[in-house]
Amino acid sequence: MELAFFILFATAAVLSALNVILQRNPIYSALSLIVVIASMGGLFLLLNAHFIAILQIVIYAGAVMTLFLFVIMMLESPEDVQPVWKKQSKFALLILLLIAGVTIWAASTFDTPITALAKDFSVKALAKQLFTVYVFPFEAISILIISSVIGALYIARKEEA
Repeated sequence: MELAFFILFATAAVLSALNVILQRNPIYSALSLIVVIASMGGLFLLLNAHFIAILQIVIYAGAVMTLFLFVIMMLESPEDVQPVWKKQSKFALLILLLIAGVTIWAASTFDTPITALAKDFSVKALAKQLFTVYVFPFEAISILIISSVIGALYIARKEEA
């Protein structure tokens, strides 16, 4: 079962990453980046790195990508922006159901980090885990964010005639 989820998340991450760089519309590119980040969160769940998975999905796919989309919408003129929801609503619903199903499966299968964190939570213990056990994923995510910002700026630049 884990192999099937690994193949699903890895394929979604690679295909969406290709779509990020090949897409001409920056909004579609940012939406594909959200799929990449959510897929990476799923891969972290499979590695039993629950804390990094939650950070990946909540902070990066939620907050940071909302900021990216806001900046892209501010940089583009309104006539360039095409309604995304009309064409892709069925696909978006399928992705939503898939993510909800995987989240419910992961919450029922694995020990949740929330219960372990609630017992003996301290900022010191959290920092120790983050900067010892999870230091590589933490730094990899920061590099991903920096490269995403550079890519968004490159895509959003105006061509001079």
